[in-house]
Amino acid sequence: MLQFYKPNKSVKGSAASFSLNSKKGSVFVQIIKQTGYDEAKRLGSFKDGKQVSIQLNQIEIGAIIDVLEHQTEFKTVHKTEKFTTGINFTPYIKDGKQLGYGLSVNRSEGENKDSWLIGFNFHEAVVVREWLKFALEHIFTADYSADKKKAEEYLKKNEGKQEQKREEPTPKQEPEDEIIL
Repeated sequence: MLQFYKPNKSVKGSAASFSLNSKKGSVFVQIIKQTGYDEAKRLGSFKDGKQVSIQLNQIEIGAIIDVLEHQTEFKTVHKTEKFTTGINFTPYIKDGKQLGYGLSVNRSEGENKDSWLIGFNFHEAVVVREWLKFALEHIFTADYSADKKKAEEYLKKNEGKQEQKREEPTPKQEPEDEIIL
């Protein structure tokens, strides 16, 4: 699991966690909104903050890696019967200068709309990129292991069937041409 904790004094911060589910071949990202800030302790609070959870498939994971390596943009929409969720992972640019990257999630359910945002500086972005590559590698390894196990079970199950009586065809003997003198 990869986690980021980004509170601020204006109580507009977020916390995010990235978790791997190799069986589902995906990464889950959960973002929670900040709900308070203790000035004396310089500590943000996220208790009872609004949360959103998104599931990223392998192609979407690759698209985020592409953003981090080539400063492109990734935008997609996930729709269910209940929600429409917009997901954006883009470079964060202020005053014409790139300062990092941002992940925003916008969810609507009928008239109810909400959004979550978390930013990553360049150092954090390297960690996100490498963790996503690590996650993809584990997804691929899990897929390979499952495929290999199925293939071994198939071969074991069908082992005897292939070795069943294999009769060699007997060559047909052609009648010899008779030579008549």
